[in-house]
Amino acid sequence: MKAIAGKAKAKHSNSSKRNAKMAARGEPKGMEIVNPHAGGIDCGAEEHYVAVPPQSVEPGQPAVRCFSAFTEGLDASVEWLKACGVTTVAIESTGVYWIALCQKLEAAGIEVFLVNARHVRHVPGRKTDVKDCQWLQRLHSFGLLSASFRPEDGICRLRSLQRHRLNLIWTAHLQQLAQRYESSSALAAKLPEPEVLNDAQAQNPQPAKPKVKRKPQANEPKIDLADYLRRICGVDLTQVIGLNVLSVLLIVSEIGVDMSKWRSAKAFSAWLGLCPRNKISGRKVLDTRTCKVISRVATTLRLAAQSLGRTNTALGLFYRRKRAHLGPAKATTATARKLACLVYHLLKYKEQYREPDPTTYQLKVEKAILARIQKQAAVLGYKLLPTALVPA
Repeated sequence: MKAIAGKAKAKHSNSSKRNAKMAARGEPKGMEIVNPHAGGIDCGAEEHYVAVPPQSVEPGQPAVRCFSAFTEGLDASVEWLKACGVTTVAIESTGVYWIALCQKLEAAGIEVFLVNARHVRHVPGRKTDVKDCQWLQRLHSFGLLSASFRPEDGICRLRSLQRHRLNLIWTAHLQQLAQRYESSSALAAKLPEPEVLNDAQAQNPQPAKPKVKRKPQANEPKIDLADYLRRICGVDLTQVIGLNVLSVLLIVSEIGVDMSKWRSAKAFSAWLGLCPRNKISGRKVLDTRTCKVISRVATTLRLAAQSLGRTNTALGLFYRRKRAHLGPAKATTATARKLACLVYHLLKYKEQYREPDPTTYQLKVEKAILARIQKQAAVLGYKLLPTALVPA
């Protein structure tokens, strides 16, 4: 019995020492390594700090190295990661310095996890960039980091072209607006004083000129984008009320067509910032406002929601009902969330969109209202009867 107790005591002592060492290194207790070939990178404006697993380098060699943010340094960092056998990397950056490095890593076949800095800023024990990249490597090896959304390379190129096109349009618009105001001010200075009309001219005015038909705007595409978008998406998103060709082009260029990145339509809506965020403390809801997310897709869906609010459709009825109950701002967000769920389902299941019947939708809403009123009356001890059965 003493020998068994001695062995148990020694085992407990060894476990305590091991836990103490792990705690000293900042490693969680009792966790298994999920990614044994994980790396961590802290990106900066001029230098990138790269950390690899300690067992992947030779004894006496550092597991953290610093590389420049220029092309030579990026290539050297990728070669060092490949030489150490790293297959997946967690990157943290507060700017746009990670983009070039991410592209080179993906081209080399290394999986990239773009980590949101807000998710790891509260991790204790990080005082320098060296410790920061080591923390990223350690947390990523245990599978504790989640990757931010980043579309595939083809969608990224389309997104860059679409954003560049919008910038050019806003710059072709500002120049025309400036030229128009300059010309109008110059003409106003040269215009003579208005003539005073006599009685004959006032009684017989000149006939008004016919209205000129609307010409296509200069920023409208010269090609038929609807067919290309239908082939890319596998479904015609322009059938959804409120979404036109340019709206669909922007959505595809921002998020792509692979909806497997989000586990459900609710997660997709939350990623766009179209769902309420419940802050709960002590079983009490402190705040239910939506997250402040800067997303071009969310902005496009909000504009589409406002436009379809004037239509005689099921979504238009939903918008007007929410506006009367919650106000225009929350009604726009709620309708944009419905559009986001429609886009998610159409892109994921490749089903053709069918516009619901407004009359059927109105009857469904009235039936739900009646059921709620009947339930409230039953709780109070009353029973509702149709007006035809009530005596006058």
